[in-house]
Amino acid sequence: MSGPQSNSTIAHHDITNDIDWLMLYRLMRTAREIDIVEQRLVSSGHAFFHVSGAGHESTALLAPCLSCDDWLHLHYRDKALMLARGVTISEFFRGLICRNTSNSCGRQISSLLSCRHSKIIGFAGPVGCSSLQSCGVAATIKESKIAGIAVCSVGDGTTQEGEFLEAVAEAVRCQLPVLFVIADNGYSISTPTDKKTFYDLPTGAAEHFLGVPITRVDGRDVITAEPLVRQVVNHVRDEQRPGILILYVDRLDNHTNADDQSRYRSSTEIENIRQHGDPVCELRRDLIDSGFSESQLQDLEREIHLEVQSAVEDAFAEDEPAATSTAFAPYTREMLDRVEHRGNDGKRQLTMREAICDVLRHHLENDPRVSLYGQDIEDPKGDVFGVTRGLSSAFPGRVVNAPLSESTIVGTAIGRALSGQRPVGFIQFADFLPLAFNQIVSEMASMHWRTNGDWSCPVILMVTCGGYRPGLGPFHSQTMDGFAAHIPGVDVFMPSSAGDAAGLLNAAFQSPRPTIFLYPKSCLNLEDRTTSEDVESQYVLPGRARRLRTGSDLTLVTWGNPVRQCEAAGDVLEESGFTIDLIDLRTLSPWDQESVIASATRTGRLVVVHEDNHSGGFGAEVVATVAEETNGKVRSRRVTRPDTFVPFHYGNQLEVLPSFQRILQTCAELLDCDLSWTTPEADPPGQNIIRTLGSGPSDEIVDVVAILVAVGDRVEPGQTVAEIEATKSIVEITATVSGTVTEVLAVEGDQREVGAPLLRIEIDGSERAWLQPLTKENPDTPQLTRRRSTHPIHHLTSPSEVEHGVNEKLTIYGSRPCSVTGGKVVTSESLAAQIPDWTGDMVVKRTGVATRNWVTADQTPVSMAIAAAEQLLSTLSKDTPSIGAILCSVTGPQEASPSISCQVATQLHESPHLLPDHFAFDFNAACSGYLYGLRLARDFLRGNRDVSVLLLTSEVASPALDRADPVTAFLFGDAATATLITSAPSPGFPLQFEAPTCFSTPDPDIAIHLPCVGSGDCLRMDGIAVARAAYKAMAHAVHRAASEASLSVETLSALVPHPGSGRILKNVAEALEMSPDKVLTTLSETGNTSSSSIPLALDVHWNELPQNQPFGLTAFGAGFTSAAAIATKTGDTNDRP
Repeated sequence: MSGPQSNSTIAHHDITNDIDWLMLYRLMRTAREIDIVEQRLVSSGHAFFHVSGAGHESTALLAPCLSCDDWLHLHYRDKALMLARGVTISEFFRGLICRNTSNSCGRQISSLLSCRHSKIIGFAGPVGCSSLQSCGVAATIKESKIAGIAVCSVGDGTTQEGEFLEAVAEAVRCQLPVLFVIADNGYSISTPTDKKTFYDLPTGAAEHFLGVPITRVDGRDVITAEPLVRQVVNHVRDEQRPGILILYVDRLDNHTNADDQSRYRSSTEIENIRQHGDPVCELRRDLIDSGFSESQLQDLEREIHLEVQSAVEDAFAEDEPAATSTAFAPYTREMLDRVEHRGNDGKRQLTMREAICDVLRHHLENDPRVSLYGQDIEDPKGDVFGVTRGLSSAFPGRVVNAPLSESTIVGTAIGRALSGQRPVGFIQFADFLPLAFNQIVSEMASMHWRTNGDWSCPVILMVTCGGYRPGLGPFHSQTMDGFAAHIPGVDVFMPSSAGDAAGLLNAAFQSPRPTIFLYPKSCLNLEDRTTSEDVESQYVLPGRARRLRTGSDLTLVTWGNPVRQCEAAGDVLEESGFTIDLIDLRTLSPWDQESVIASATRTGRLVVVHEDNHSGGFGAEVVATVAEETNGKVRSRRVTRPDTFVPFHYGNQLEVLPSFQRILQTCAELLDCDLSWTTPEADPPGQNIIRTLGSGPSDEIVDVVAILVAVGDRVEPGQTVAEIEATKSIVEITATVSGTVTEVLAVEGDQREVGAPLLRIEIDGSERAWLQPLTKENPDTPQLTRRRSTHPIHHLTSPSEVEHGVNEKLTIYGSRPCSVTGGKVVTSESLAAQIPDWTGDMVVKRTGVATRNWVTADQTPVSMAIAAAEQLLSTLSKDTPSIGAILCSVTGPQEASPSISCQVATQLHESPHLLPDHFAFDFNAACSGYLYGLRLARDFLRGNRDVSVLLLTSEVASPALDRADPVTAFLFGDAATATLITSAPSPGFPLQFEAPTCFSTPDPDIAIHLPCVGSGDCLRMDGIAVARAAYKAMAHAVHRAASEASLSVETLSALVPHPGSGRILKNVAEALEMSPDKVLTTLSETGNTSSSSIPLALDVHWNELPQNQPFGLTAFGAGFTSAAAIATKTGDTNDRP
């Protein structure tokens, strides 16, 4: 026997207080009868598992002391207390023989019961886990100001679990009303616990633990124990602080039916405890001594026996459960019906860090159930990455620093969720998730499933993850997404952008499921992955992937940090004439199988990239699923971290993590291409190259504000030599050596990638420059070469191409365009004067625009289109093919209806050149509109070869400009053009157009937005995002058009691009390796005139166009759209039809 010893001379007591001892005896006797019948059913083969509660029935003493406001985490032997709280007899047998009416629907071991209406919380097999949950429940009780308590009942063996000891510490630290009840029977299955617990030390019995008094009670003698039990319960309730109650009992039977205690307990000991340690028999004797007759008790016992037998028969008459294939709580209809929203193009854009913080702020403001608990999340630090900065100041007591214990963070959050709150726990690094796996896997994940939906556990765990940053090493850089996604019942998110982070976090707050929200630390401050301020309305349904690019040659699937590396690889592939589907899964559990399978089926090639290690990584799940669903017809590869850890050395880190180089190499292999790399020449000895820097890890492109030295100047260490404008601030670039400037490699106004060279320094004497450590991947320049392959590259075809045959190539012919510009010439000096700190020279350096034409008061998109059309028609000869279609590219019409093309047709209706049965419509492909129009005209002329197409562009942006916005106010001009297109060469049609090639790629962040007329909003543009996307898309389109025209880019004699800006023009020319003097635009004179820019340049530079030599046309616009075509000005000297 453990604790205070019972013996045969124990004094029995008269029952004098107000406890209904007969009812208590009934409960204890019923629990014993249930034990007896359960053992018989197991012995007869009708059941398979039994846990005895014999000897532990005295825990029912707690019942009269408890109220309906109290919550209980019980021990599996507390059957009498369960009965006292309202668990029915039938429930024990439904659980034992696994009926579908049981509280777990046959999923949970029969002894691990729960009862929601009695606030008995379901518990799991790993003992001790519930202790921390009791603290979370108690925190809810304390904050609600009700006089409830949380009861945490465990065995003596459980008190050695770390999570139990953490729970006591948490209850002490936060002064929580938790009553820790320890039923000490002296054994942890077969291991004696005497003098091996925190309260029974080798040196003797402890009176306190962590400052909490320890009360010891002999549970074999319930009448003596009752006042002590009541006293402890009342103390915890009245003082709202923890208490520890040791209830000494004896385990009268085997641990379970799978145990034989005679193997480790003597027959004398077993006989002794059955004679003197049975609380049911002791209470029965006390009842008789107090005046109850033997016949009264026998009648009661027969009644109990019949009730138990009836419950058994009822349970056997009930149906067995059906197996379920999911452990996930279903989403609400509201979640499933809600439309995705990832933000808009508002003036202020938020990074992922800011977006997460603002979403948390919104829910804290609007839902009093929300609380945050984690290490270092209070101000002034506000999380080690600043994710919670400002929140604890705004919501004191609800955003709280946690102890250095991940299991405590998760366990208490589970308790809060079970008691109706919406807790958010912060795990500082994903590497620390294993410290809480018991709580996550055994408790949080399984709660809904093992209680058949009676209990839900919508905990949100915010977990910083991933590498790709210097200074991390092996224990601050893992993602753990493979482990997390392997856990049934838990949603796992990993966004790569601010909009996805905000939308998914809002979904997590709405979801009934627990969520592990993994957010890559390297994505937190990216300026090219931002979202708008309306984060409270943003929403992403879990399980829906986001398509970042659309293509036909290869499917690239990724999530988290590697999204950026995959995008870089996609740029190279598209510049080489390939198109890819780039899919960001965003959520791994659930994941968008449908989208991935459909894409991989269409492209026939699949590459999956993830940061977690190779074996057992989630990429294997994606590849296996696609293989199963496509019968192995898709060629697949994975790019992952090898089965190793992430090293501290950053160069080594970049080698083991999925890199741009490895991703591109893998894609090249699947596309049957050879990949080579051109390594730039190393700096000569004795020279130092000063390079651009960013203001943070998110910077990729910066602006050169000032070069402060010239060739021949002396520099010294620490001297500022240049100023760079980055995303957050102006960065001063300083010299690190003494020497002389020998070359200046950039000019003010340049836009350069971080790490690009600025200055070359000749170092003095023998001084050596320190080698700068890597801060990002610096790959060599890739060169892709297609092999002759049996695996064809699939290209998208238009409906007309399908109808008329994809092998039919149709060359179309065009007139010299006629153009009309806005009547008001606006100089850069005049605009700069309206914006502080700007000058005309600065505008020209930044944009390349010296003047632009804006419409006058009497000019409209319609009037300008009519003027251009009439100018063109005035030159037509009588032999010109009649106009069968009028197409107008327009981005910002002043009215939705009638269309500009119809109004032009009305104006021209008496012209003999316009067919009576013509058709007319407007279309919007933004700045790519002219080239889209060539494609539409070609498709129309395939079936209508005897007519011509009047292709119009009419672009008026000036009324929508914010004159105080330097990003847009300086760039745009107004113009309209008209070109006549035919299907056959003839006099007056000297332009030959081939391979008009059009593309559209997602712009989920809406980098360019032109509002509707009358909205009151202005044109908005993210200049850096547009510049980055534009030159790559334009270069890719030229490569594709040249390929379709059976040409190489090197053979093009000139380029007429849409001039988005001077920087974009420069980048496009460099990407195509074309000399700037071969690039023809009107950017300097007319600004960016959207879809009018290419035909305007053709008109203005007509005499400069190469004769009988192919040249390229290319454009990029909002949407995103991009396009290209190959044009040739033939020897026909007749400019007009």
